[in-house]
Amino acid sequence: MYLSGVPSDVTASIPAERWEEDWRGLNLPGRMETQRALVTDYATCVTRWAETVSWMHDLPRMEAHVLDAGHRLLETHSAVAAPLIMDFIERTERTA
Repeated sequence: MYLSGVPSDVTASIPAERWEEDWRGLNLPGRMETQRALVTDYATCVTRWAETVSWMHDLPRMEAHVLDAGHRLLETHSAVAAPLIMDFIERTERTA
């Protein structure tokens, strides 16, 4: 999750303590079984949650852009994401 598919220059800047702490938490009693259950039933979870659609329903001014990126979006896709973020901020400030 932290290193897979991330460019080596980005992975070099990610302190091991971040993923080591997640790993420590995953190894607490019952946590690994919970993660396995989520992965096993992921299709049902995605259908049930539909997070982006829910957010857009609750936040009418919300704008969504789905990018092929992971947890390190700004490190790996900043050239695409940053202008979208800045444009949204500028437009919402003008209408506020």
